[in-house]
Amino acid sequence: MAANHDPVPALRELCERGILPPHSRVVKRLSGTTSGAVFLLEAEGEPGLVLKMDAPEELRSVISFLDAYQGELLAGVRYADPGCRYYLYEFIEGTSGEGRGRKADWLKTLASGLLSRYVPAAEPSIWGEVVRPSPSWLAFLKGELRENRRTIGGVLSEEEHTAAQRALAASSYAHDSEPPYLLHGDCGAHNFLFREGVLTGVIDPYPVAGPPVYDLLYAFCSTPDDLTPAALADAVSILSAKQPLPARASGLTAEVLVHLYNRIGICMRHHPQDLSRYLAAWEEWRARGSF
Repeated sequence: MAANHDPVPALRELCERGILPPHSRVVKRLSGTTSGAVFLLEAEGEPGLVLKMDAPEELRSVISFLDAYQGELLAGVRYADPGCRYYLYEFIEGTSGEGRGRKADWLKTLASGLLSRYVPAAEPSIWGEVVRPSPSWLAFLKGELRENRRTIGGVLSEEEHTAAQRALAASSYAHDSEPPYLLHGDCGAHNFLFREGVLTGVIDPYPVAGPPVYDLLYAFCSTPDDLTPAALADAVSILSAKQPLPARASGLTAEVLVHLYNRIGICMRHHPQDLSRYLAAWEEWRARGSF
């Protein structure tokens, strides 16, 4: 990963190349990015562009994702450095955190505005993280379960750890029957922007190659509120009209359990105050699927 995230040389280059007007400046460094560094820029007195800096291999995959799905929820790429040291994109108004509105509503917006437009990845043999691919989708998910098991430890019983493995084996994720699609990969509420309770933007992709339902369930499990089938149902209907989804009487119970297990681990690392709500949801979904 690039160690030097000084925006001044990049800003100078952008001005010299005529991409930005003279006297453009950095307003502030923005927080919350998964990797690299992000800066809000001001050009001719108006903020509205963002400079993202990271390692070339990371940025190359991100730019490919943004170019593939230009549209209402994603920032438009204004300029990409030929060496993939940085890129410039449009600022999206909105805030993350509180004020998200009903989960069912923003999941529907996510499904219709982004996930239903997903297309197969350029490389059909790549699964998991685009920059660090796995040999199969199942191998990628087994790695996620192993990582989160180390975090979860004794918070769940040995039988519950085994239940997560059973859920993965029973899920559609265990079979690479469809080609991998190019996914956002970090499609959680921490990367969503809202205005007046409406989802207005999805930022900071970490591209993954896999089934579209992965991003939907990642988003569903990314907040501890309303982890119910009802909150998910309309978004699933929207997505299933455009993308391949498993057709089973049990629905997506096994897949949700895999995501909930991983989210418990993420929760313990990053937002432990939500743990009790995730544990309650884990029990409810386990009972629903008899895992």
